[in-house]
Amino acid sequence: MLAEHEAARHAAEGRHQEAWDCYRALLLKDPSHPRLLHALGLVSYRLAATVPAQGTPAGGAPAADGTDPGAADGRADGTADGEDLWHWVVGCLVPSLHLPDVWDAAAGVTGRDAEPPRVAAARAALTDRLRTDLRTLDQTHGRSGDEVDAWTVRLGMEVRCAEAFAEDEVRIARPDGTSHRLVVGPALERLLRTSPPTGELSSWQGAFQYAVLPWRKPGPYGVHPLTHALGLFEELGPQRYLLLQGRHAAAVSALETPEGRRPTGPGSTCCARPSPARPPNTTATRSGARRWSA
Repeated sequence: MLAEHEAARHAAEGRHQEAWDCYRALLLKDPSHPRLLHALGLVSYRLAATVPAQGTPAGGAPAADGTDPGAADGRADGTADGEDLWHWVVGCLVPSLHLPDVWDAAAGVTGRDAEPPRVAAARAALTDRLRTDLRTLDQTHGRSGDEVDAWTVRLGMEVRCAEAFAEDEVRIARPDGTSHRLVVGPALERLLRTSPPTGELSSWQGAFQYAVLPWRKPGPYGVHPLTHALGLFEELGPQRYLLLQGRHAAAVSALETPEGRRPTGPGSTCCARPSPARPPNTTATRSGARRWSA
């Protein structure tokens, strides 16, 4: 709690690089913590929006509590560069917007009830504003939006995964033995998987693999949305997403060009060989999965 308080103080006083360092260190110890996901996503947005070379307006989406990251004056010249920061923005902010705990906390700040229609409208507005910034970033780099590395494609993948996780009460264990609601997308999973290895991250990866195990294969009642979403974590996830969007020409083009090929080999995908063994201190609620699989 003391470290989180220090991070919040850095952010409140405009020291956003220091806040980013603190929040990232905390999240790497507890990667599914709703409050940390939201805080790191916001401070990443504040920093990324101040990097002119990335071609994004110094605007940024307002937080769930109504604050505007565009008012930041931090710089991304320390731990993370602009490109890296946008990965953290997409990987943390999108999942956090689908976690009830985040909206309950925002209601405590704003005094407005977190009613489902109000939450849905606010989430859509925040996502649209982020999409606008990322479309500007794509245009600055000469991308049309159909490339597998387009930021709008990455955002679309994260949103689809977040919506699929939100449909069911998937839970994942946390270090103190309790559990969190699990909402995660390919961007955050890759960031965690490629971070320096620690015991906490290793435990999280095992807990993640176990938590999503019931949704790995289609059941007798059809393919659950989360089963489709888990395919987006794989090596050809962007191409799968383009196909799910009905953008077949873009998907085929991506497969036929060097830019459309993703790295292969050990560690290139998180979902290829899930371990069926249950890791210690892991819990998962699977009532939703039983409706779709035997």
